[in-house]
Amino acid sequence: MSVIYVNEWLKKRDEILYSKSQSKPTTESVQHGQTLTDFEQEDMSEDDIEHLVSFFIVLDRAWRSPFKLKSNFARKAAVYVATSASLGYLSNQIDYDTFGSTWNITPLGVDFIGELDEILTELAEDLPTNPAD
Repeated sequence: MSVIYVNEWLKKRDEILYSKSQSKPTTESVQHGQTLTDFEQEDMSEDDIEHLVSFFIVLDRAWRSPFKLKSNFARKAAVYVATSASLGYLSNQIDYDTFGSTWNITPLGVDFIGELDEILTELAEDLPTNPAD
């Protein structure tokens, strides 16, 4: 059994920690963290806009008038309700261990509906005022 002294161990550790990668990167590195993307209206299809409006309607309804878990509204908008709940925008949790029978908007959902409102307002501003145009 070999004995490694602390100084030797620290030196080896530093060599490993601060060594350069053996492989060369194939793409340019960017800063760590979230990559911001520019919102381009031209890139949005009618389906994309329809989905945004549907999410807005579901979240707005949950904020203004929470709806029952098994309501007709929840059934008709099941995809958007389920997605919103999965993403944490809606919840039926009232307290730590208490659950209710209605979908309520969460603080994260309030933030998201604010972002949706900005996007939809921007989209609406670019619509022609006269449909004949």
